[in-house]
Amino acid sequence: MNFIPTTETAKQEVLEFAIKEIRVYGVDILLVDTKSFNWDCNDDDWITEAEAQGSVWSLTGFQEAYNTANIKNTDTLIIRIF
Repeated sequence: MNFIPTTETAKQEVLEFAIKEIRVYGVDILLVDTKSFNWDCNDDDWITEAEAQGSVWSLTGFQEAYNTANIKNTDTLIIRIF
């Protein structure tokens, strides 16, 4: 069953939770062996690779880093959001 907030307070609580808990995991295509890396890998493998590359942000952290050009490899970075 999906939770659908119906009050403004509930909507705000869900939004605040999402901002705190959602993570952006980036994998730079130039830092992986493209012949052996499975781009259709499961989420756990993607997270492991992103963590190894040091490319994990909170949602707001990614937004700030992207908008202030603190992410230098945007042309080669592929992200998944969880």
